[in-house]
Amino acid sequence: MSRYQLTAAALAAGASYASAASALAACDADGPLSCHNTTAVDTCCTIYPGGQILQTQFWDTDPVTGPDDSWTIHGLWPDNCDGTYEQYCDSSREYTNISAILEAQAPDTLSYIQTYWKDYSGDDETFWEHEFGKHGTCISTLDPECYDDYQATDEVGEYFTQAVAIFKTLPSYEWLSDAGIVPSDDATYDLADIQKALSAKHGADVVINCDGNSLNELWYQFNVQGPVQSGKFQAADPVGSGSTCPDTGIKYVPKNGGGGGSPTPTSTSSSTTAGPTPTSTGAFSGKGYLNVVADGAQSGSLISGGTWYSSGTPATYTATESGEGFTLKTSKGSCGVVDDALTCASSAKASVFTADGENLAYDGSSDFYAESVPEGTTQGTVYTTTKNVGIKLVWAQQYLEAPSYGILVKHRLHPDAAQPDKKLFELDFVFEDDEGVGDVCWRFQFAKDEDIKEQLWAWATSFGDPKHRSDNEDYEPYVQAFCSMAIKLGMDSTKGSQWYTEDDEDD
Repeated sequence: MSRYQLTAAALAAGASYASAASALAACDADGPLSCHNTTAVDTCCTIYPGGQILQTQFWDTDPVTGPDDSWTIHGLWPDNCDGTYEQYCDSSREYTNISAILEAQAPDTLSYIQTYWKDYSGDDETFWEHEFGKHGTCISTLDPECYDDYQATDEVGEYFTQAVAIFKTLPSYEWLSDAGIVPSDDATYDLADIQKALSAKHGADVVINCDGNSLNELWYQFNVQGPVQSGKFQAADPVGSGSTCPDTGIKYVPKNGGGGGSPTPTSTSSSTTAGPTPTSTGAFSGKGYLNVVADGAQSGSLISGGTWYSSGTPATYTATESGEGFTLKTSKGSCGVVDDALTCASSAKASVFTADGENLAYDGSSDFYAESVPEGTTQGTVYTTTKNVGIKLVWAQQYLEAPSYGILVKHRLHPDAAQPDKKLFELDFVFEDDEGVGDVCWRFQFAKDEDIKEQLWAWATSFGDPKHRSDNEDYEPYVQAFCSMAIKLGMDSTKGSQWYTEDDEDD
């Protein structure tokens, strides 16, 4: 066991194991509250970094996980105080036998999570291993040096037992039901009403997330006075990502399976206990483009406002993990579905999207629509409800990014003078000075339908050939470094026509 004794709440959750480690001196009961300290702290007594602790819960309906009348545990996660977070902090402690460890250390906890900490794909063991490896290893008070006579896995039982204890103080199903918010095939609810029901019990606002317009995730946030194992948890206002549900029309879809009952609640005072961003599978991530496919053929792409443009340069979209899906953002702002239309703007509320292979999906469907195919400089609005033209929005990962030392990449498609019916893809490498003034220092052309990776590799390794040399050889190292970086990122010839930069949007 660590130097600390488990709280009564943790013991109530089933902490029946005896650790081989003896207790060290207890922490100061008047120690600082995490994210409120102004001086250096003992990281075995105060969680640092990662002092914004989140306990996240899911309401999974397709497929169903857990009892019909209970939310389920996703994790206990340490965010930094500014909403960023660390992950996978100690590869030596990414254990692969969580069930066996808990069977020996905390069998009651194991029994509980077999019902209430479920993986939607059915692989609970891998899910638990992932949660501890990604998040548990980043909680400073669980570090091996915080234990006397530490033995590998000593901290595992404490992490899972405390996660269960915290979950038991947050009976979300019951709190919502008390406010008249219950699963229904027909009813819809307002975000403000859901927030009011939960924050009144929790003592601070809750992050409320939706998959499309269906309620599916809650993030309760805390600061902790003392170690995660035994400290006093105080409800804290959210930092980082906000709620993704729409303001109105929220569905609370019933579960059609499961069984059991809701967790027995313990104290619901503001000094309770309770995780960063959930993990999704098969979702888009990082930067990319959304190409429009109509009648089985590509027909332009989405630009930064979320509209369809049949010519010009696609906008860069940034996909960020959120719940069981991801949010999207462009240079115009967050992307959301407003009045059945896709919109990206600073005033837009982010919607949670999912991936159907390479196709973007919203509210379980990868079908999008437009009134007509836009022509020329006309922009077409993209809808989630049936219109005249059905389209797919296909994700293309961005493979090229300008390096930090001042090389920008411009592009254009133009006819090959020797073969007018053939297009050339042209990359201009531009070296900018401190004032943003730049000249083309290198230009490379290739046929966009040929093997781009092979061409670029040959080009990047042929600087000795005079015909490849720049007018200013001082720039060569920068260009060569850029090419080497791009090749290492794994350029794919099938994505050649998608290598653009955000700087060159045409909307």
